[in-house]
Amino acid sequence: MSDCSVRSSSGCFQQGGSRIAVNRTLIYPVRQLTLAVIGFRVLELLGFDMKLISALLCLVLCSGCSSTAFYGQAVAGQLDLLMKRQSIDSVLQDPDAAPAVKARLALVQQIRVFARDNLHLPVGQAYSSYSDLERPFALWNIYVAPELSLESHQWCYPIAGCFSYRGFFDESSAHRDAQVFLDQGYDVKVGGILAYSTVGWFDDPVLNTFLLKSEPYLVKLLIHEIAHRKMYIKSDTQFNENFATAVALLGSEQWYRQRENERLYKAYKERLNTQQEITELLLGVRQQLNAIYIDDVLSVEEKRSRKNKILQSLQQSYQRKKIQRGWDNRYDQWVASTNNATLANLVNYEALVPHFIRLFRECGNDWALFFQRVAALSKLPRRQRHAALSSNDLEE
Repeated sequence: MSDCSVRSSSGCFQQGGSRIAVNRTLIYPVRQLTLAVIGFRVLELLGFDMKLISALLCLVLCSGCSSTAFYGQAVAGQLDLLMKRQSIDSVLQDPDAAPAVKARLALVQQIRVFARDNLHLPVGQAYSSYSDLERPFALWNIYVAPELSLESHQWCYPIAGCFSYRGFFDESSAHRDAQVFLDQGYDVKVGGILAYSTVGWFDDPVLNTFLLKSEPYLVKLLIHEIAHRKMYIKSDTQFNENFATAVALLGSEQWYRQRENERLYKAYKERLNTQQEITELLLGVRQQLNAIYIDDVLSVEEKRSRKNKILQSLQQSYQRKKIQRGWDNRYDQWVASTNNATLANLVNYEALVPHFIRLFRECGNDWALFFQRVAALSKLPRRQRHAALSSNDLEE
């Protein structure tokens, strides 16, 4: 971003004395709003639920400058994704479709059946179509935490509730929004996202962004995203994501055992163990940092100094483990980008997973009983829900 172009806290762009910049400030939200209204009309013609369309339209119309731009790009991006859908069956019958794409889409069909019949997940028509977005990521999320705190910044929306991340279909928009927080001294992470779930609002398609990843990754990812259709609690990102992660881990294990593919299952378990070892390393760093941040005796400068030393020590510990275990470079960027924002987000995906897995084992590996117990947890207030899960203090 140039020195003469800044983004205010309201999200509107200004540039001192520039008539063109002022016009862009007015034009950008209007353009996004126009795209949103057109998008809603197309969704209506395609037969989508009118109550949902009306609620989303009201959301955009009632928003301020930055919110209108944000919701406008969200609707336009989602519409683009939906309009590019082709049924998997039609792609499989297309003689011009790439063989690798066909092979993976055939695998997706098998995973959908497995998730429905073996895991008892509400698959519906999700992932029965394919969209080629012609870009490497579905969207870009920003994650934010204070410089000396591990509390994730929250973005709240009238319909969906609050989330510890914010997604953009345009990478440059994500970086512009992130820069606002960086300028205020926050720890920030911008990450490309291969897939996301609309938790049953739409029938999500398979995307080119993840289709040709490794088979274990594809299996785990699809089960994770489908699990969001089974359980979604408004404003509880940590519970939602940890639940989906646990279901994906348990489901993947069953998938490979059922297929009796020892080679792939072994490779899957080895990669999973590596990820778990790195996750435990990062969670240990998080614990160290949290002890510093909550220490009222330390000054701000002392906390900053100790924070930097702990993060430097993390890199050294990781490099030692990497050499000892013979890991490749795939995890380098993950560890190198560690800050408060990434550590706060890690908890949202990993901290409760062992408790979900323990609950599943206590249910005798019975998916129906497990989902029943999780549904009972979902009715509790957030803090009680997390405490009950962690202690498994829940009535049968």
